[in-house]
Amino acid sequence: MDWFHLSVLSRLRDPASTGCPPRGPAANGTRRWLAGLCLLAIPLLVSACGGTGAATEGEPTASRDTAAAEGRRMEGGWGKQARRPGQEVGSPFKDPTELTPDQRPESYTRSYNRDSLKGTQPLVIPRAGRMPFDDPGASPISGSVRVTDDGRMVRLPAGTFLMGLTDEDPFDMQNAGRIRVSMSPFYLDRFEVTNAEYRAYLDSLDRSTRRQRRPDSTVWESQQAGITWQNYFYSNTYADHPVVAITWNQARAYCQWERKRLPTEAEWEYAARSGEIGGIYPWAGFNPQTRSGRYLANYDPGRAGQDADGHAFTAPVGSYPPSTWGLHDMSGNVAEWVADTYTSTYAQHSDLNPYWQEANEPRHVVRGGSWSSNAFRIGVGFRDYEAATNASLQIGFRCAVDPGRFPKRRPAAAQP
Repeated sequence: MDWFHLSVLSRLRDPASTGCPPRGPAANGTRRWLAGLCLLAIPLLVSACGGTGAATEGEPTASRDTAAAEGRRMEGGWGKQARRPGQEVGSPFKDPTELTPDQRPESYTRSYNRDSLKGTQPLVIPRAGRMPFDDPGASPISGSVRVTDDGRMVRLPAGTFLMGLTDEDPFDMQNAGRIRVSMSPFYLDRFEVTNAEYRAYLDSLDRSTRRQRRPDSTVWESQQAGITWQNYFYSNTYADHPVVAITWNQARAYCQWERKRLPTEAEWEYAARSGEIGGIYPWAGFNPQTRSGRYLANYDPGRAGQDADGHAFTAPVGSYPPSTWGLHDMSGNVAEWVADTYTSTYAQHSDLNPYWQEANEPRHVVRGGSWSSNAFRIGVGFRDYEAATNASLQIGFRCAVDPGRFPKRRPAAAQP
Protein backbone atom coordinates (compact mmCIF):
# COMPACT_ATOMS: atom_id res chain seq x y z
CA MET A 1 0.00 0.00 0.00
CA ASP A 2 1.45 3.41 -1.00
CA TRP A 3 1.64 6.63 1.03
CA PHE A 4 -1.57 8.00 -0.47
CA HIS A 5 -3.68 5.08 0.76
CA LEU A 6 -2.06 5.21 4.22
CA SER A 7 -2.69 8.94 4.52
CA VAL A 8 -6.39 8.55 3.77
CA LEU A 9 -6.79 5.65 6.18
CA SER A 10 -5.01 7.53 8.97
CA ARG A 11 -7.37 10.46 8.61
CA LEU A 12 -10.39 8.18 8.72
CA ARG A 13 -9.10 6.45 11.86
CA ASP A 14 -8.14 9.73 13.62
CA PRO A 15 -11.25 11.92 13.97
CA ALA A 16 -9.21 14.85 15.25
CA SER A 17 -7.22 15.04 12.03
CA THR A 18 -10.42 15.61 10.06
CA GLY A 19 -11.70 18.35 12.36
CA CYS A 20 -14.83 16.34 13.17
CA PRO A 21 -15.14 15.13 16.80
CA PRO A 22 -16.50 11.65 17.43
CA ARG A 23 -20.22 11.33 18.07
CA GLY A 24 -20.60 8.07 19.96
CA PRO A 25 -20.46 4.36 19.10
CA ALA A 26 -22.51 4.77 15.92
CA ALA A 27 -19.88 7.08 14.54
CA ASN A 28 -17.23 4.38 14.92
CA GLY A 29 -19.26 1.97 12.79
CA THR A 30 -19.85 4.67 10.18
CA ARG A 31 -16.12 5.44 9.97
CA ARG A 32 -15.27 1.77 9.54
CA TRP A 33 -17.81 1.52 6.72
CA LEU A 34 -16.34 4.63 5.02
CA ALA A 35 -12.83 3.25 5.39
CA GLY A 36 -13.81 0.05 3.59
CA LEU A 37 -15.56 2.00 0.85
CA CYS A 38 -12.45 4.13 0.27
CA LEU A 39 -10.27 1.05 -0.01
CA LEU A 40 -12.44 -0.09 -2.88
CA ALA A 41 -12.85 3.26 -4.60
CA ILE A 42 -9.32 4.68 -4.39
CA PRO A 43 -7.66 2.17 -6.77
CA LEU A 44 -10.35 2.88 -9.34
CA LEU A 45 -9.81 6.64 -9.07
CA VAL A 46 -6.05 6.26 -9.29
CA SER A 47 -6.20 4.06 -12.39
CA ALA A 48 -8.66 6.45 -14.05
CA CYS A 49 -6.22 9.30 -13.55
CA GLY A 50 -3.36 7.47 -15.23
CA GLY A 51 -2.03 5.29 -12.41
CA THR A 52 0.38 5.96 -9.57
CA GLY A 53 3.46 5.67 -11.68
CA ALA A 54 4.53 2.50 -9.93
CA ALA A 55 4.48 0.40 -13.09
CA THR A 56 7.78 0.46 -14.94
CA GLU A 57 8.19 0.78 -18.69
CA GLY A 58 7.79 -2.58 -20.37
CA GLU A 59 5.85 -4.08 -17.48
CA PRO A 60 2.82 -6.04 -18.78
CA THR A 61 -0.56 -4.56 -17.92
CA ALA A 62 -4.10 -5.82 -18.39
CA SER A 63 -4.72 -3.42 -21.28
CA ARG A 64 -1.53 -4.48 -23.05
CA ASP A 65 -2.40 -8.16 -22.66
CA THR A 66 -5.91 -7.52 -24.02
CA ALA A 67 -4.55 -5.61 -27.01
CA ALA A 68 -2.05 -8.36 -27.75
CA ALA A 69 -4.74 -11.01 -27.54
CA GLU A 70 -7.01 -8.97 -29.80
CA GLY A 71 -4.20 -8.55 -32.30
CA ARG A 72 -3.58 -12.27 -32.34
CA ARG A 73 -7.30 -12.92 -32.86
CA MET A 74 -7.56 -10.45 -35.72
CA GLU A 75 -4.36 -11.72 -37.29
CA GLY A 76 -5.55 -15.29 -37.16
CA GLY A 77 -9.04 -14.56 -38.41
CA TRP A 78 -12.23 -16.52 -37.89
CA GLY A 79 -11.83 -20.23 -37.39
CA LYS A 80 -8.03 -20.28 -37.10
CA GLN A 81 -8.24 -22.05 -33.74
CA ALA A 82 -11.45 -23.96 -34.47
CA ARG A 83 -10.83 -27.46 -35.75
CA ARG A 84 -13.24 -30.11 -36.90
CA PRO A 85 -13.03 -33.37 -34.97
CA GLY A 86 -11.06 -36.00 -36.79
CA GLN A 87 -8.05 -35.89 -39.06
CA GLU A 88 -7.38 -32.69 -40.98
CA VAL A 89 -6.32 -32.64 -44.60
CA GLY A 90 -5.38 -29.88 -47.00
CA SER A 91 -7.29 -28.62 -50.03
CA PRO A 92 -6.19 -27.17 -53.38
CA PHE A 93 -8.96 -24.57 -52.95
CA LYS A 94 -8.31 -21.91 -50.33
CA ASP A 95 -11.10 -20.32 -48.37
CA PRO A 96 -11.75 -16.95 -50.08
CA THR A 97 -11.34 -15.10 -46.77
CA GLU A 98 -7.72 -16.27 -46.57
CA LEU A 99 -6.71 -14.70 -49.89
CA THR A 100 -4.81 -11.44 -49.81
CA PRO A 101 -5.65 -8.68 -52.33
CA ASP A 102 -2.68 -9.62 -54.52
CA GLN A 103 -3.62 -13.32 -54.54
CA ARG A 104 -6.03 -14.18 -57.33
CA PRO A 105 -6.72 -17.91 -57.69
CA GLU A 106 -6.76 -19.48 -61.11
CA SER A 107 -10.52 -19.92 -61.10
CA TYR A 108 -11.02 -16.31 -60.02
CA THR A 109 -9.15 -14.91 -63.02
CA ARG A 110 -11.00 -17.36 -65.28
CA SER A 111 -7.85 -18.42 -67.08
CA TYR A 112 -9.50 -21.76 -67.88
CA ASN A 113 -11.70 -22.73 -70.79
CA ARG A 114 -14.03 -25.66 -71.29
CA ASP A 115 -11.76 -27.50 -73.73
CA SER A 116 -8.66 -27.21 -71.56
CA LEU A 117 -10.52 -28.60 -68.56
CA LYS A 118 -11.38 -31.78 -70.41
CA GLY A 119 -7.72 -32.80 -70.63
CA THR A 120 -6.83 -32.21 -66.98
CA GLN A 121 -6.44 -34.92 -64.37
CA PRO A 122 -9.14 -35.04 -61.69
CA LEU A 123 -8.26 -33.12 -58.55
CA VAL A 124 -8.85 -34.46 -55.06
CA ILE A 125 -10.48 -31.90 -52.80
CA PRO A 126 -10.60 -33.16 -49.22
CA ARG A 127 -13.31 -31.80 -46.97
CA ALA A 128 -12.88 -28.30 -45.61
CA GLY A 129 -10.89 -27.91 -42.40
CA ARG A 130 -11.82 -24.59 -40.80
CA MET A 131 -15.21 -23.27 -39.77
CA PRO A 132 -16.45 -20.63 -37.32
CA PHE A 133 -17.94 -23.21 -34.94
CA ASP A 134 -16.98 -26.68 -33.76
CA ASP A 135 -19.46 -29.50 -34.24
CA PRO A 136 -20.25 -31.10 -30.88
CA GLY A 137 -20.51 -34.58 -32.34
CA ALA A 138 -18.46 -36.74 -34.64
CA SER A 139 -16.96 -35.51 -37.86
CA PRO A 140 -20.02 -34.84 -40.10
CA ILE A 141 -18.35 -35.36 -43.49
CA SER A 142 -17.04 -38.71 -44.64
CA GLY A 143 -14.90 -39.26 -47.70
CA SER A 144 -13.57 -36.48 -49.91
CA VAL A 145 -14.70 -34.13 -52.67
CA ARG A 146 -13.56 -34.93 -56.20
CA VAL A 147 -13.62 -32.93 -59.41
CA THR A 148 -14.71 -34.76 -62.56
CA ASP A 149 -12.37 -35.25 -65.49
CA ASP A 150 -13.84 -32.36 -67.46
CA GLY A 151 -13.73 -30.02 -64.44
CA ARG A 152 -17.42 -29.16 -64.71
CA MET A 153 -18.79 -31.06 -61.70
CA VAL A 154 -17.74 -32.10 -58.20
CA ARG A 155 -18.60 -35.32 -56.44
CA LEU A 156 -19.71 -34.48 -52.90
CA PRO A 157 -19.33 -37.12 -50.18
CA ALA A 158 -21.94 -38.39 -47.78
CA GLY A 159 -22.36 -36.22 -44.71
CA THR A 160 -24.60 -34.77 -42.04
CA PHE A 161 -25.30 -31.07 -41.54
CA LEU A 162 -27.71 -28.65 -39.88
CA MET A 163 -30.14 -27.44 -42.54
CA GLY A 164 -31.76 -24.04 -42.05
CA LEU A 165 -30.94 -20.40 -41.38
CA THR A 166 -28.05 -19.86 -38.96
CA ASP A 167 -27.91 -16.08 -39.43
CA GLU A 168 -29.84 -13.57 -37.32
CA ASP A 169 -33.41 -13.00 -38.52
CA PRO A 170 -34.55 -9.73 -36.88
CA PHE A 171 -37.64 -9.37 -39.10
CA ASP A 172 -38.70 -13.02 -38.71
CA MET A 173 -38.55 -13.59 -42.47
CA GLN A 174 -37.48 -17.23 -42.31
CA ASN A 175 -39.72 -19.60 -40.35
CA ALA A 176 -38.77 -23.01 -41.74
CA GLY A 177 -36.71 -23.87 -38.67
CA ARG A 178 -33.63 -26.09 -38.60
CA ILE A 179 -33.21 -29.83 -39.01
CA ARG A 180 -30.18 -32.11 -38.90
CA VAL A 181 -30.14 -34.21 -42.07
CA SER A 182 -27.84 -36.78 -43.64
CA MET A 183 -26.96 -36.79 -47.33
CA SER A 184 -25.85 -39.50 -49.72
CA PRO A 185 -23.08 -38.74 -52.26
CA PHE A 186 -24.04 -36.83 -55.40
CA TYR A 187 -22.54 -34.75 -58.20
CA LEU A 188 -23.18 -31.02 -58.62
CA ASP A 189 -22.22 -28.56 -61.35
CA ARG A 190 -19.37 -26.29 -60.30
CA PHE A 191 -20.83 -23.42 -62.33
CA GLU A 192 -24.27 -22.07 -63.09
CA VAL A 193 -25.57 -22.97 -66.55
CA THR A 194 -24.40 -20.33 -69.04
CA ASN A 195 -26.00 -18.70 -72.06
CA ALA A 196 -23.65 -20.61 -74.37
CA GLU A 197 -24.59 -23.96 -72.83
CA TYR A 198 -28.29 -23.22 -73.00
CA ARG A 199 -27.95 -22.11 -76.64
CA ALA A 200 -26.34 -25.47 -77.45
CA TYR A 201 -29.33 -27.14 -75.84
CA LEU A 202 -31.78 -25.12 -77.96
CA ASP A 203 -29.84 -26.00 -81.11
CA SER A 204 -30.46 -29.69 -80.41
CA LEU A 205 -34.26 -29.24 -80.38
CA ASP A 206 -36.73 -29.17 -83.23
CA ARG A 207 -38.06 -25.78 -84.25
CA SER A 208 -41.38 -25.87 -82.39
CA THR A 209 -39.86 -27.14 -79.12
CA ARG A 210 -37.02 -24.64 -79.41
CA ARG A 211 -39.51 -21.79 -79.50
CA GLN A 212 -41.13 -23.04 -76.28
CA ARG A 213 -37.85 -23.44 -74.41
CA ARG A 214 -36.30 -20.05 -75.19
CA PRO A 215 -35.83 -17.56 -72.32
CA ASP A 216 -38.87 -15.39 -71.62
CA SER A 217 -38.32 -12.17 -73.56
CA THR A 218 -41.22 -10.39 -71.82
CA VAL A 219 -39.36 -10.48 -68.51
CA TRP A 220 -36.70 -8.18 -69.91
CA GLU A 221 -39.28 -5.61 -70.89
CA SER A 222 -41.11 -5.65 -67.55
CA GLN A 223 -37.99 -5.54 -65.36
CA GLN A 224 -36.17 -2.87 -67.38
CA ALA A 225 -32.69 -4.37 -67.20
CA GLY A 226 -31.24 -1.80 -69.60
CA ILE A 227 -30.25 -4.51 -72.08
CA THR A 228 -32.24 -6.48 -74.63
CA TRP A 229 -32.70 -10.20 -74.18
CA GLN A 230 -31.30 -10.91 -77.66
CA ASN A 231 -28.09 -9.08 -76.83
CA TYR A 232 -27.69 -10.82 -73.48
CA PHE A 233 -28.60 -14.33 -74.63
CA TYR A 234 -27.17 -14.47 -78.15
CA SER A 235 -24.09 -12.22 -78.15
CA ASN A 236 -20.64 -13.63 -77.40
CA THR A 237 -20.12 -10.83 -74.88
CA TYR A 238 -22.41 -12.62 -72.43
CA ALA A 239 -21.73 -16.21 -73.52
CA ASP A 240 -20.21 -17.14 -70.12
CA HIS A 241 -22.85 -15.30 -68.09
CA PRO A 242 -25.56 -17.39 -66.40
CA VAL A 243 -28.74 -17.92 -68.37
CA VAL A 244 -31.73 -16.13 -66.80
CA ALA A 245 -35.45 -15.65 -67.52
CA ILE A 246 -35.84 -19.45 -67.38
CA THR A 247 -38.82 -21.10 -65.70
CA TRP A 248 -38.54 -24.08 -63.37
CA ASN A 249 -40.00 -26.32 -66.06
CA GLN A 250 -37.42 -25.15 -68.60
CA ALA A 251 -34.56 -25.64 -66.11
CA ARG A 252 -35.71 -29.19 -65.38
CA ALA A 253 -35.97 -29.95 -69.12
CA TYR A 254 -32.38 -28.75 -69.69
CA CYS A 255 -31.04 -30.93 -66.88
CA GLN A 256 -32.90 -33.92 -68.27
CA TRP A 257 -31.32 -33.25 -71.68
CA GLU A 258 -27.94 -33.37 -69.93
CA ARG A 259 -29.06 -36.66 -68.32
CA LYS A 260 -29.00 -34.88 -64.99
CA ARG A 261 -31.60 -33.34 -62.68
CA LEU A 262 -32.15 -30.28 -60.53
CA PRO A 263 -30.60 -30.58 -57.06
CA THR A 264 -32.90 -30.93 -54.08
CA GLU A 265 -33.05 -28.07 -51.60
CA ALA A 266 -31.10 -30.12 -49.04
CA GLU A 267 -28.43 -31.02 -51.60
CA TRP A 268 -28.08 -27.39 -52.60
CA GLU A 269 -27.60 -26.15 -49.03
CA TYR A 270 -25.27 -29.02 -48.13
CA ALA A 271 -23.09 -28.13 -51.12
CA ALA A 272 -23.29 -24.37 -50.49
CA ARG A 273 -22.11 -24.74 -46.89
CA SER A 274 -19.05 -26.66 -48.10
CA GLY A 275 -18.40 -28.08 -44.65
CA GLU A 276 -18.70 -24.72 -42.84
CA ILE A 277 -20.66 -25.75 -39.75
CA GLY A 278 -22.98 -22.97 -38.66
CA GLY A 279 -21.68 -20.70 -41.41
CA ILE A 280 -23.54 -17.83 -43.04
CA TYR A 281 -21.84 -17.99 -46.45
CA PRO A 282 -19.86 -20.60 -48.41
CA TRP A 283 -16.71 -19.07 -46.88
CA ALA A 284 -15.63 -18.61 -43.26
CA GLY A 285 -16.78 -15.55 -41.37
CA PHE A 286 -19.86 -13.37 -41.42
CA ASN A 287 -19.21 -10.85 -44.18
CA PRO A 288 -19.40 -11.00 -48.02
CA GLN A 289 -16.11 -9.07 -48.10
CA THR A 290 -12.62 -9.85 -46.86
CA ARG A 291 -10.98 -7.64 -44.25
CA SER A 292 -9.14 -5.87 -47.08
CA GLY A 293 -12.48 -5.00 -48.72
CA ARG A 294 -12.43 -7.56 -51.52
CA TYR A 295 -15.90 -8.74 -52.57
CA LEU A 296 -16.54 -12.47 -52.53
CA ALA A 297 -19.83 -12.50 -54.45
CA ASN A 298 -21.91 -10.58 -56.95
CA TYR A 299 -24.75 -8.98 -54.97
CA ASP A 300 -26.16 -5.55 -54.09
CA PRO A 301 -23.88 -3.91 -51.49
CA GLY A 302 -26.43 -1.15 -50.86
CA ARG A 303 -24.94 2.28 -50.29
CA ALA A 304 -21.68 1.31 -51.96
CA GLY A 305 -23.52 1.04 -55.28
CA GLN A 306 -24.80 -1.81 -57.42
CA ASP A 307 -21.48 -2.21 -59.25
CA ALA A 308 -19.20 -1.89 -56.20
CA ASP A 309 -18.46 -5.63 -56.41
CA GLY A 310 -17.40 -5.25 -60.05
CA HIS A 311 -20.71 -6.05 -61.77
CA ALA A 312 -23.97 -4.12 -61.90
CA PHE A 313 -25.81 -7.05 -63.47
CA THR A 314 -24.80 -10.70 -63.79
CA ALA A 315 -21.12 -11.68 -63.80
CA PRO A 316 -19.42 -14.39 -65.90
CA VAL A 317 -19.61 -17.68 -64.01
CA GLY A 318 -16.47 -18.27 -61.94
CA SER A 319 -15.67 -14.57 -61.58
CA TYR A 320 -15.41 -14.90 -57.80
CA PRO A 321 -13.32 -17.37 -55.75
CA PRO A 322 -14.71 -20.89 -55.30
CA SER A 323 -15.65 -22.40 -51.99
CA THR A 324 -13.35 -24.95 -50.39
CA TRP A 325 -15.41 -27.58 -52.21
CA GLY A 326 -14.63 -25.98 -55.58
CA LEU A 327 -18.11 -24.52 -56.21
CA HIS A 328 -18.59 -21.05 -57.70
CA ASP A 329 -21.39 -18.50 -57.18
CA MET A 330 -23.37 -20.44 -54.59
CA SER A 331 -24.01 -17.01 -53.08
CA GLY A 332 -25.09 -14.24 -55.42
CA ASN A 333 -24.84 -13.75 -59.20
CA VAL A 334 -28.18 -15.49 -59.87
CA ALA A 335 -30.51 -17.32 -57.51
CA GLU A 336 -31.06 -20.95 -58.43
CA TRP A 337 -34.05 -23.20 -58.94
CA VAL A 338 -34.07 -26.43 -56.90
CA ALA A 339 -36.29 -29.49 -57.29
CA ASP A 340 -38.45 -29.07 -54.16
CA THR A 341 -41.88 -27.52 -54.08
CA TYR A 342 -42.18 -24.81 -51.45
CA THR A 343 -43.31 -25.47 -47.89
CA SER A 344 -43.03 -22.99 -45.05
CA THR A 345 -41.49 -25.43 -42.58
CA TYR A 346 -39.04 -28.31 -42.39
CA ALA A 347 -41.13 -30.03 -39.70
CA GLN A 348 -42.29 -32.83 -42.01
CA HIS A 349 -38.97 -33.29 -43.83
CA SER A 350 -37.12 -36.59 -43.67
CA ASP A 351 -33.75 -36.60 -41.93
CA LEU A 352 -32.22 -38.64 -44.79
CA ASN A 353 -31.99 -37.05 -48.26
CA PRO A 354 -35.10 -34.87 -47.76
CA TYR A 355 -37.03 -33.96 -50.89
CA TRP A 356 -40.40 -32.19 -50.63
CA GLN A 357 -43.08 -32.56 -53.31
CA GLU A 358 -46.73 -31.46 -53.24
CA ALA A 359 -48.82 -32.10 -56.33
CA ASN A 360 -51.03 -29.02 -55.91
CA GLU A 361 -48.25 -26.59 -54.92
CA PRO A 362 -47.30 -24.33 -57.87
CA ARG A 363 -44.33 -22.70 -56.10
CA HIS A 364 -40.79 -24.06 -56.10
CA VAL A 365 -37.89 -23.17 -53.83
CA VAL A 366 -35.23 -20.71 -55.01
CA ARG A 367 -31.85 -20.55 -53.29
CA GLY A 368 -28.65 -18.49 -53.21
CA GLY A 369 -29.70 -14.89 -53.85
CA SER A 370 -28.76 -12.88 -56.92
CA TRP A 371 -26.97 -9.81 -58.23
CA SER A 372 -29.86 -7.69 -56.88
CA SER A 373 -30.01 -9.30 -53.40
CA ASN A 374 -28.64 -7.79 -50.21
CA ALA A 375 -26.06 -9.49 -47.99
CA PHE A 376 -28.71 -11.27 -45.91
CA ARG A 377 -30.46 -12.84 -48.90
CA ILE A 378 -27.29 -14.37 -50.38
CA GLY A 379 -26.69 -16.39 -47.23
CA VAL A 380 -26.66 -20.17 -47.64
CA GLY A 381 -29.60 -20.61 -45.24
CA PHE A 382 -31.92 -18.06 -46.85
CA ARG A 383 -34.76 -19.49 -48.92
CA ASP A 384 -37.28 -17.97 -51.31
CA TYR A 385 -39.83 -19.28 -53.81
CA GLU A 386 -41.29 -18.59 -57.23
CA ALA A 387 -44.08 -20.15 -59.29
CA ALA A 388 -42.79 -22.89 -61.59
CA THR A 389 -44.20 -21.11 -64.64
CA ASN A 390 -42.65 -17.73 -63.81
CA ALA A 391 -39.29 -16.48 -65.09
CA SER A 392 -37.04 -13.81 -63.63
CA LEU A 393 -33.82 -11.98 -64.43
CA GLN A 394 -32.63 -12.93 -60.94
CA ILE A 395 -33.04 -16.71 -61.31
CA GLY A 396 -30.87 -19.28 -63.08
CA PHE A 397 -29.91 -22.85 -62.19
CA ARG A 398 -27.30 -25.61 -62.07
CA CYS A 399 -27.72 -29.39 -62.33
CA ALA A 400 -26.99 -32.43 -60.17
CA VAL A 401 -26.74 -36.15 -60.82
CA ASP A 402 -26.58 -39.35 -58.76
CA PRO A 403 -23.24 -41.24 -58.76
CA GLY A 404 -24.70 -44.36 -60.37
CA ARG A 405 -26.26 -42.34 -63.18
CA PHE A 406 -23.41 -40.05 -64.17
CA PRO A 407 -23.89 -39.10 -67.85
CA LYS A 408 -21.43 -40.70 -70.26
CA ARG A 409 -22.30 -38.51 -73.19
CA ARG A 410 -24.75 -35.85 -74.26
CA PRO A 411 -27.71 -36.92 -76.43
CA ALA A 412 -27.32 -36.41 -80.18
CA ALA A 413 -28.75 -33.19 -81.56
CA ALA A 414 -32.10 -33.37 -83.29
CA GLN A 415 -32.58 -32.09 -86.82
CA PRO A 416 -34.32 -28.70 -87.03
